[in-house]
Amino acid sequence: MLLEGDFTAGDGVIHSYKIEKSKSSFDTLVFDGRYVHSKYRPEREGEDQRFIAKSLVSIFGVGLAYSALNLIKNNQESIFIIFEPIKVFYDNFLNILKSKAHLFDLKKILLINSVDISKIYTFILQNNYLGEGRINYSHNQLYKVLFHEDETRIIEAIKKSIEMHIQNILTESNFAYLWTKNFLYNSTNFYKYPISDLKENDQGDNIAIIAGAGPSLNVDMKTLKSYRNRYTLFATDTAIKPIIKNGIIPDFILSLDGQYYSLDDFPSNILEQSAIICDLISYPGIARNFKNIIYSVSDNFYDSIIKYFFDGLNVNLDDYKLELSGTVSDFALKCAIKLGFKNICFSGLDLSYPNFITHAIGTPLYDRLFSKSGYCAPLEDSFVKISKNRKLKKIIRNDGKTVFTDLALENYALGFNSVKNNYHNINIYNSLHLGYDISTFKNIDLNDFLSAISSERKSPSEIIAGSAKKIIEKETIVNCYSKIENKLYNLSLLIKDLINSTDFSAESEDALSNWKKLFNEIEQKAPFLSGFLTKTKIVLSRKNVDENMVLYYKHAGFKILQSIYYIIRKVQKCKLIIFDIP
Repeated sequence: MLLEGDFTAGDGVIHSYKIEKSKSSFDTLVFDGRYVHSKYRPEREGEDQRFIAKSLVSIFGVGLAYSALNLIKNNQESIFIIFEPIKVFYDNFLNILKSKAHLFDLKKILLINSVDISKIYTFILQNNYLGEGRINYSHNQLYKVLFHEDETRIIEAIKKSIEMHIQNILTESNFAYLWTKNFLYNSTNFYKYPISDLKENDQGDNIAIIAGAGPSLNVDMKTLKSYRNRYTLFATDTAIKPIIKNGIIPDFILSLDGQYYSLDDFPSNILEQSAIICDLISYPGIARNFKNIIYSVSDNFYDSIIKYFFDGLNVNLDDYKLELSGTVSDFALKCAIKLGFKNICFSGLDLSYPNFITHAIGTPLYDRLFSKSGYCAPLEDSFVKISKNRKLKKIIRNDGKTVFTDLALENYALGFNSVKNNYHNINIYNSLHLGYDISTFKNIDLNDFLSAISSERKSPSEIIAGSAKKIIEKETIVNCYSKIENKLYNLSLLIKDLINSTDFSAESEDALSNWKKLFNEIEQKAPFLSGFLTKTKIVLSRKNVDENMVLYYKHAGFKILQSIYYIIRKVQKCKLIIFDIP
């Protein structure tokens, strides 16, 4: 590294740097005559900073890395987002990290030289960081002056990424019971409806269109009907009713949502030429009421009782899994990609509130609100009330139009943006009319697009003919239920005994050791039970109660016991369902 040089600050002004010796003979750094590090003992910067618990540490401006290295060394449990905008110091620190890889867990360190919320979010996700209130900032004062806009963006990006991650985690936690029940009830159909890997040959230049339930679907409806034989249609469940009402028959219908009102999305006249692809945690009533069901496997809640169930059957579904970002439109996209389509177009994927309308005309939600509307309560008021609760954010599109979105929809957009990075040979388009700009999608006029292409519609039977399909015998399923029931019941007895013998009003090394030993056994025998503890862990962590305290196991023990009883009841119900016992 050169002892002197120039760099450009955030405002475009060129500055100089110089490396000189400090009073302690260590190198120190100077920008335009001002010291970045101490001119006396720079090597001691950050030496005494130790955080109480696992934290996210934001380091803004590395310089010669004294503070950064001391912070990492002193806080091995924490994760670090480190921003260094000056290339010479970024490269130097990167080389230092590589040379010290045996000393640090590099998975806990993200070094960046530009603000990239996608990288920040992925880093927080991979480290499963939940301590929203524990962000510690170590931002160099001189860097803050020279790169103040970058500092503002990095702080916003970190907070937003944590918020999105916790939102996703809490969603899974809130739905853990529902999704467990749905999977178990759906498993009663595995002997008659197949689980498919959705793999097929290259579909060439043929087009797949994915119909979502956003307002732009109404704009495109005439085009979709006019060119029906030029594309294969993947319809999300919320979009089925307006599509069928306009005389358009979907080739595939996608159902991901596990709640009971999903059944309202399905009209009674679903035709048999439409194949219904259901996630393993979709609402079980769909498979009870309709035929042509195909189950698919996603990573959505997969590391749960789902994996435990199939491991117990010695069935490996790793090659079947779809990586989802949480929406049924993304589910449809991943299915289309896996089935071999390279040209995929969306209609009704708005991820915004155009004119404060949330859904297309004819969708169940729109119709429900329309039926309640009147002169004194116009339809627009209902949508405004929905929107007001979502903390709306104004966005200017690339074409200059203004749209309103919210954190959840932006989160979904972030997931869609990552698709192109994972599938480089896939062309993804979106109807340009009303929605949020997804940077990796190309906005098009759907009518111009379909009128100019050479493509043909392919039937579901053609497309899935080569896919692997697993059918599981009824007796095998029932045996699996019995094993789950017996194992969970035995664990419940151990938890009850330890709860009754523990004095939770006092901390005890023996009691703590017994609880840790029991929770290790639970993790070995029924690892999916830990998924029911997520919200409990978050609440307790904010009260500074963790796994090293007996009090933690008072709450965690009761929560696990409650979850075990819930699952046992559902498994017993499954046995009755599979044998048609009322």
